[in-house]
Amino acid sequence: MNKKFIYGALGVIAAVEYRRYTSFMDTLSINAKNLKLAKDGKNIKATFQLVIVNSSTKSIKVKSLSGSISSGTFKIGDFKINQSSTIEANQTNTIPCTALIDMQRMSNQLEKFSLTSKIRLTTNTLVNFDIVSLLSIPVGIKNVTMFDGSALISELKSLINNFAELFLKK
Repeated sequence: MNKKFIYGALGVIAAVEYRRYTSFMDTLSINAKNLKLAKDGKNIKATFQLVIVNSSTKSIKVKSLSGSISSGTFKIGDFKINQSSTIEANQTNTIPCTALIDMQRMSNQLEKFSLTSKIRLTTNTLVNFDIVSLLSIPVGIKNVTMFDGSALISELKSLINNFAELFLKK
């Protein structure tokens, strides 16, 4: 009798927490905006903002952000932010991000350089989800944002060509 009661109570708790989890995932959104490229010494600096909207009734803790920037099949660069932050319930937070792109690596792959007019920004965000306020499990959220990069691509090609002319004289 006791085992049935314990299993039943655990089943009810699991069902409630699963419903909270699916509701939590439906109320959390992450989008990127304002992607800009600029020269930064021997690198290219890509700056953008991640807008995290928490429409749930609980605060969430963002543990880390990581991702990549690519155009077509060409990977432009990666970024990673290990700084944690808390997003309050029913709030929107904007997290500024910067990725430094290694020009040396890009110029070595210049022959394979086939960019499209779309730039894809893929983000992987790790947040904590609390279960019964006793256990916190990390939950990964992936987002892909596409930017019309016609102007950005021509600027990127120009930066790479200028870098190749200055530093990689043959």
